[in-house]
Amino acid sequence: MSFRFRRSFKIAPGLRLNVGRKSLSVRAGIKGFGLTSGTAGSRISGGIPGTGLSYTKSMKGQGSAPVLEADAAETPKPRSLLVRLFVGAFEVVAGILLLGLLARLLGY
Repeated sequence: MSFRFRRSFKIAPGLRLNVGRKSLSVRAGIKGFGLTSGTAGSRISGGIPGTGLSYTKSMKGQGSAPVLEADAAETPKPRSLLVRLFVGAFEVVAGILLLGLLARLLGY
């Protein structure tokens, strides 16, 4: 068994600072939906409050590998942050809807 350390501080309404033993992150959002960005990466998550059902989508960062000019024509442009946030939010909402449907089918 291992010990964990995590401390969360409310900075402003809808904004929290999370401090762990090896990580630091900031979470922005409302109850049931939010975006977390920190040293361990970024993720967008949502859930149905009071049910314990939630869905989380990790967002991959853009690589830092150098691109040669010859490869630039063949390499697709990476998605912008706004597009990645929109796609991630859409996937979270779709996941929440599927979880809600599953909960209703199971009688929760």
